[in-house]
Amino acid sequence: MGTPIQGVEEKQWWRYEWLELYNNADTAGMLDGWNVELYRGNELYFTIPLVGTVLPMGYFLVGASDKILGVDVNYSNLGGKFLNTGQKVVLSNATDAVVDEVDATAGWPGGDNKTKQTMEKTSQGWQTSKDSGGTPKVPNSEGVPKLSLVKDSLTKLSFTQEETEKDPIRSSSLSSPQLQQFESRVPIVNPITLLAGFLALGFSGVLLLVRRSFASRQARLRSRQERRQS
Repeated sequence: MGTPIQGVEEKQWWRYEWLELYNNADTAGMLDGWNVELYRGNELYFTIPLVGTVLPMGYFLVGASDKILGVDVNYSNLGGKFLNTGQKVVLSNATDAVVDEVDATAGWPGGDNKTKQTMEKTSQGWQTSKDSGGTPKVPNSEGVPKLSLVKDSLTKLSFTQEETEKDPIRSSSLSSPQLQQFESRVPIVNPITLLAGFLALGFSGVLLLVRRSFASRQARLRSRQERRQS
C-alpha cells in the first residue's frame, strides 16, 4: 500500500512500498537464494531476490527505499510493482519450493490504499492494519475494529419522502405495532372534511339563533295584543 514518509508528499507515498517476512522458528533462517515472486494473472513478471538472515522470531523488511525505517533490503525499483487491484505473491526458497503464497488475483483481502493501512497476516487470515503505515518489524496490530450489528427489538418503518410529506405522522420513530395502535386510537381526518364540518355547525348555529329570535318576537307580539284586548 505504500507508507507515509515524513518530508515526502502524500501523493508520492506509493513509491515507498514494502513487504515483511516473519521467522516463526526458533532458529535463524538464511534467505540467500530465496525469492518473492510477483505475478500478473498467471504470468511471473517481477522477482525480488532475497539475501541475508532472519533471526528467530524476527522480522525481515524488504522496502522500495532506505527512507523506510528498519529496512533490511532496499530495492529502489520495487515501487509500483504491487498492483492496486491485487495479484498473486509467492515466497520461494533456494530450491524453488513454495514456502508461502497469497493469491489475491481477484483483489487484496486486506489493506486500504487510500489511508495506507497495510495488509497483515494473522492465524485467522488476512486483515487490515489498525493504523496507517502498518507495523513494519514489530508484531501486527489487532486489526481494524469490527463493527457488531445489534438487531433492534422493534422493526422500524421506512417511508419515502413523498409519503412522509403526505402523512407527517409516519416520520415518527414509532414501530409498526405502536403505529398501528396509535392510528387505531387517533383517526386521521381529512382537513377539508373537518373544515366543512365546522362550516355546517356554524350554519346550523346561525339558523337556530334566527329561529329563536323569530319565536321571541312572535311571543312579544302576542303579549302586546293580549294586553290591548284586556
